[in-house]
Amino acid sequence: MYGLGVYFANDIKKSNRYTDTSKTGRKMFVCDVVLGKPELIDRELRKQDKLHDRILPAPGYDSIYAKGR
Repeated sequence: MYGLGVYFANDIKKSNRYTDTSKTGRKMFVCDVVLGKPELIDRELRKQDKLHDRILPAPGYDSIYAKGR
């Protein structure tokens, strides 16, 4: 969806949709995430010419926060 990276959600229901339903059951890692100074991305990223392959935030930012719908 947004390219390479580690993804977190602030809603457990959203994260639950991405868990595996294998024989061992669903597993989820719950943690606090410190973003530092996040670069806010609130526009469409699913188009081919957008940020799919970008793995680092812009200079001056510590992380990328892609705002959900």
